[in-house]
Amino acid sequence: MKRELSVLPLPRDCTIAHIPELLKTCKALIQKKSPIMVQTGDVESMDLSGIQILLALKKTQATRSLELAFTEPLSTSFVKALTDAGIIQQEHLTPQELGKIFDQWVEEGMV
Repeated sequence: MKRELSVLPLPRDCTIAHIPELLKTCKALIQKKSPIMVQTGDVESMDLSGIQILLALKKTQATRSLELAFTEPLSTSFVKALTDAGIIQQEHLTPQELGKIFDQWVEEGMV
């Protein structure tokens, strides 16, 4: 039996104002124990709160064998939001490269 893929659509404004709702959605998806695809297409702005949610998901991925991936290709607005927030320095980034950046942050205890 194949597991159903869950989609986590990130809000257009992935900032502290939307974190409680996003966190509630994340918890529900994690409990389903199905692979999660993080949908980045609508993101236009992001702050540290949004980054912390993504890092927490990556940490959960490591500790609970959660399958997690970002939509491909990463949307231009999402990459710009990460660049504007000082999270990444390069403009061209694959979902796999972003995943590795977050994995490194989790390993370094940034979350």
